Amino acid sequence: MFLSKDENGIYYLYYAGTNGKRNKVSTKSKLKSNALRFVSRFSEQERLKAEKQLVPMTLADFRNEIMNHS
Repeated sequence: MFLSKDENGIYYLYYAGTNGKRNKVSTKSKLKSNALRFVSRFSEQERLKAEKQLVPMTLADFRNEIMNHS
């Protein structure tokens, strides 16, 4: 994950996605301090998103879980 300043003066965040490819997100800022603030918020959001990923479940497992709950 790194910051880069484009020729238009806007900072962009480059990061490796879940598929391993490099992705680019605009920070929408020309100031490095604001861009770094964006990076810290973005990192936290990505961490939370990774924690909340769904776990696939078979229909039989789902039925058993519902029966145990009720």
